Amino acid sequence: MWQKVLLQIQRIKEEGSFVRNVSITSTWNTFGILAQFILSPIITRLYTPEQYGIFTVFNTIVINVALISSFRYSEAIAVTESKQQRNNTILLAFVSVLAISLLSATLIFFLDNHILLFMGAPWLGNFIYAIPLSIIFSGIVEILVMTNVWKKNFFSNGLAGFLVNITSRSFTILNALFFQPNVLGLMGGDLTGKITGMLTILLSYFRNFRSRLRNFYNSVSIHEMKSVAQLYKHFPIFNLPTNILSSFSAHLPILFFQAQFTSAVVGSYALGGSLLEIVNRLIPYSIASVFLSKAIELKQTSVKSLAEGTYKLYWVIFSLAVIIFSGFALMSKIVFPWIFGPSWKIAGLYASILSLQYAFQFIAVALSEVYKVIEKQRFLLTTTFVSLILKIGIIVSVIFFGVNEQYALLWFCIGGALGSIFQIVGIFINFNFKIWKVSVSLFLLMFALITIIYIVNF
Repeated sequence: MWQKVLLQIQRIKEEGSFVRNVSITSTWNTFGILAQFILSPIITRLYTPEQYGIFTVFNTIVINVALISSFRYSEAIAVTESKQQRNNTILLAFVSVLAISLLSATLIFFLDNHILLFMGAPWLGNFIYAIPLSIIFSGIVEILVMTNVWKKNFFSNGLAGFLVNITSRSFTILNALFFQPNVLGLMGGDLTGKITGMLTILLSYFRNFRSRLRNFYNSVSIHEMKSVAQLYKHFPIFNLPTNILSSFSAHLPILFFQAQFTSAVVGSYALGGSLLEIVNRLIPYSIASVFLSKAIELKQTSVKSLAEGTYKLYWVIFSLAVIIFSGFALMSKIVFPWIFGPSWKIAGLYASILSLQYAFQFIAVALSEVYKVIEKQRFLLTTTFVSLILKIGIIVSVIFFGVNEQYALLWFCIGGALGSIFQIVGIFINFNFKIWKVSVSLFLLMFALITIIYIVNF
């Protein structure tokens, strides 16, 4: 066993190896996370939970519309088989992003007052048009990131992610210090970070830029765009609704808490979730972007090789989830007020409860790329739909029983955990491989985390 581990460590030196690519991505993510840990306590002492809550609603709108913007043809870029296909898919995704961004600006023109009232910030006025700006920048960054995945240029993606993180937070802090802490500072930081990420990746193409641009122009056409649209139609048909349902399901608590409780509750929920999301970006998201390429290679060998490789990865990710999220469940309530300030005490309690949901997302994120490789997006769509129905049922139950936000969040997390379990087990159902071992281990983890959370917080 130790020989295998040492062999994998030695492969870090191999150019283009799976271990090396994961290491590059994880290293940049680690830098970004360190910056976030250093800067976030400053931000939470400058901005209030109410301000952070309004920004969270703004960001929720952007994220969900940005998911639609490319019709998920951005994801198809990574699996194209030639430069011509890649270039036409890039152009198709960009045209889609531009069209949806313009449409969102038009809708805001007619519905601005309704949107501002829901956000709890009617004073924002024309600054609401930051929404379509953020959508188009999000779409462009995603296209550039997936182009780098196709090229296996993980260094550029990692650097861009790090700079997005540090510039957005630096802008937010400087705005509070030199002007005043307000929602506009948080929105400005979001836009600044995305512009920085976009320019960072574009600069990596600066060498031979003219020849690259000429080759790109010569390789694209309306006819070829139609061809790739047809060839990768399963991305808008299956991946798009799956992503919409998944994102809406993930953000449903935010929308519900905003409507049912206060912006302060939303802000505390968002901070707790953002700290847990850091862990997902550090490990499973890093693995997922690299594992997509590795999974394609394994499938070319045989479906059995892909099943075995996925199963090995599952136990590595599962073991990490047990250690990391048990710690969050136990310690968040104590640690958060000390790090982020006493006004964010409730965020620590929320983070402890949220550890249940994020533990299973941690596992699902790293493995779900397999659905693209085995072309079972329809199955993934079904499991995502089931997860959404669970959460809608939870909303009905919360309203009917009149439970407080603490119990409401626990119920949401149980629903989210079950949804992720369906996705994880679904992979092994499609392989018909080790289904019971995976299922039993997941439900044991769920029971253990619920027990810890209930003892600590209730």
